[in-house]
Amino acid sequence: MAKKNKIKLTLTTIILLILISIAAAQTGKVLILNLNYDDGKITFKDKIIKIGYSPDMKIQPEEGYRLDVVSREDTLLYSFKFEVPLDVYVDAASADGKEMSGGLIRLDKADFALAIPYFEDAKEIKIYDERDTQQLGINVEEKAQKRSKLWIIMPIAAFILLLIALFLHKKRSYRKF
Repeated sequence: MAKKNKIKLTLTTIILLILISIAAAQTGKVLILNLNYDDGKITFKDKIIKIGYSPDMKIQPEEGYRLDVVSREDTLLYSFKFEVPLDVYVDAASADGKEMSGGLIRLDKADFALAIPYFEDAKEIKIYDERDTQQLGINVEEKAQKRSKLWIIMPIAAFILLLIALFLHKKRSYRKF
């Protein structure tokens, strides 16, 4: 009976490792930019690198702001147009709940985020307004170098923790007999 449990545990662990590696291979890194819009001016708040998917930018507005990702060799790696999310649809009910009112409210200030693909050789992200004037330049080169070491250490640490857990489980199962 104990041998069947060991086989089940080993097969479960192998299947789990295969699924994790498939999921890791299919997901990539994304750079999330936290920005602020205030009466036509966009300012930078923060940036985060995460594992995930960047949105499909096949549908872009004809007019709007433009984001360019530029490499260390000053070549264009990625570009798309976007609109700042300033339109908010609001519905409100009267105190008795019998009447509904509301509509579209256009904000003049808003915090928003853009998720873009992460590029190892990116140097800068530039944001241009509708008149093609650069509004913002964000240095991303420094962050990429600091993060690259972390992505090497994390899988190794996870593997070591998995080995420790298997060893402890195996040791505990021997004590029962």
